Amino acid sequence: MIVEDVHWADAETVGQLAALARAAAQCRAALALTTRIGGDPLGAGWRATAAGGFQLTIDLAPLGSADAEIFARSFTAAGDFAAKCVERAGGNPLFLEQLLRAARDLVDGKLPSSVQSVVLARVDLLAHNDRRAIEAASALGQRFALATLRSLIDDQRYDAEVLLRNALLRRSPDGLQFVHALVRDGVYASLTRARRRQLHGAAARVLADEPSLRAEHLDLASDPEAARAYLAASKDQDALFRQDQAIALARRGLAIATEPQDRVDLALQVGDLELHAGRGREALEAYRGALSDCRSEGDRVRALIGVAAANRLLAKLDDAFAALSEAEAPARAAAADRALAEIHYLRGNLYFARGELDACRKEHSAALQAALQLDSPEWRAHALSGLADAQFLDCRMATALELFSECVELNEAAGLRRILTANRVMMGACRRYLCAFDGSVDEMRRGLEIARRIGNRHGEMFALYAIGMTMTAAGRYAEAADISARALEQTRALNARRFEAGALQICAELALWQGNRREALALLREGLAASEETSPSFGGPGLYGLLGLIETERSARDAALAAGEALLAKGAGGHNHFQFRRFAIEAALQAEEWAEAERHADALARRTAAEPLPYSDLIVERGHILARLGRGTAADEDAGKLAALRAKAAAVDFRIDALREALRAG
Repeated sequence: MIVEDVHWADAETVGQLAALARAAAQCRAALALTTRIGGDPLGAGWRATAAGGFQLTIDLAPLGSADAEIFARSFTAAGDFAAKCVERAGGNPLFLEQLLRAARDLVDGKLPSSVQSVVLARVDLLAHNDRRAIEAASALGQRFALATLRSLIDDQRYDAEVLLRNALLRRSPDGLQFVHALVRDGVYASLTRARRRQLHGAAARVLADEPSLRAEHLDLASDPEAARAYLAASKDQDALFRQDQAIALARRGLAIATEPQDRVDLALQVGDLELHAGRGREALEAYRGALSDCRSEGDRVRALIGVAAANRLLAKLDDAFAALSEAEAPARAAAADRALAEIHYLRGNLYFARGELDACRKEHSAALQAALQLDSPEWRAHALSGLADAQFLDCRMATALELFSECVELNEAAGLRRILTANRVMMGACRRYLCAFDGSVDEMRRGLEIARRIGNRHGEMFALYAIGMTMTAAGRYAEAADISARALEQTRALNARRFEAGALQICAELALWQGNRREALALLREGLAASEETSPSFGGPGLYGLLGLIETERSARDAALAAGEALLAKGAGGHNHFQFRRFAIEAALQAEEWAEAERHADALARRTAAEPLPYSDLIVERGHILARLGRGTAADEDAGKLAALRAKAAAVDFRIDALREALRAG
């Protein structure tokens, strides 16, 4: 497979070429890429991403004089000029070819000094109609359809055969293209500015059904409609989930927009797209830009909601709450149900991050009412997922799974792929506590695939993070190692500090398993700093629980466990109860504090009493049995019960003693 002119590729295409290179390494295939040295995107970073197969870089030197002379002899019309052409070309094959093709038409024996000048000399010799056609073609770009060229020159019978015979154009699978970018550049550079604007304006009219090309031609024509055309083109690409292209188009429109409303609309579009891509900082900057240009209350509300959503991604919860408060009054005054649905939904998510169950449930219920008023499947799905989050927060994982499943059905029926990622991942998170670990990871991988397909980087990070959490919760450390390192890397790339704290906890548990207690302690302290900076209730109890388990000094251990338990008492995410108690039970067993192990086991049992779960049931029963065995008060059947429990856990690949084994390694 050959891909030429990679120096023109955008970032998304370069990434796809890396994936293609990895795939080629796994089969009987070769991938050949050509690029100019200037602007070469295939640097060390790309090579590392494309690693997995043999890579060879060939730097093409200028054509040697002997080879150039052999090439020149194939142009019999050049005659006596061949040697001069070889000397003038200086090893540039394109320049040499163009000189040789023009040689028969030279009357004064003088050779042009550059590729551009020789191309122009050849174009000047064309008939008027062909010259007009190649000038129009240069405005269309390197590649174009013959039908487009015919419409642009208003000649439906034009066949371009003269241009093909003169090796100025060549056929391509989708139409025609210039034989080389320098040929196109030479023709285009010869046009006056007025002629270029005229051709680009005409091209925009011809390409009215192709929004991206239309916008680019209007831009090159300096047309005042270009900014809004970029907005339409961005929305068109967004609907096709071409995230990077949509962002680039919207940003270009924003760069050239002069009308205040155009600037607002384009800034909001950039903000929405960056938010969907999981880039909170870029989204926040765009929404703030929109706020500065807003002329209407509706736009201001939209921008404030965007500011809140971006701050949520960045774990700046107080700033997010403040923006929603500022947006709510004008939204309510205008009876804007969509805005109100979004405000309540986002506020519910913020309360979820803080572990405030009642407030979370209240806000998502209000979001659902607004969505029903709006009759919007999208916002109904959002609100239902929020209510599912509230059940998850309350440790009612089976009920949460039912609600998330309903959300997924609604998402798929309505084609709402953007919110499908998070709901799939959360379905997997619920299955974790039903001891359906493989099913949990399958759901998360489905969410991961959707996130990658639509360019949702935050969704991709969330899925990787959740898979790592499931694998460590099951004690399947070897499976968690690589994916958890990738999750941590992505949390840092996105500045998602709230998730970074959780990813550091997972990596700390893995470091303990690998026998590196010192590294585990360093990772936990780093995680606690990130947690304190963002939302301690979101992941703090789990971090403190693992810290208490690893600390060797009793005072430090007790302080960590007390801090974690205090956060649970204030209200924390549902997963924290399982994590903290699992760590605390193990810490008590290691310290031979049998009553303390039973206390933590009882606390977990009480927390899940309303909706018992297989995962917590196994942890609770194991804690009680090991405490009795350690104390010497075990019943005759306890050893058999422990063996049966371990067999039950092994049947679902729950390595229930893995944490104890990791402690011994560390």
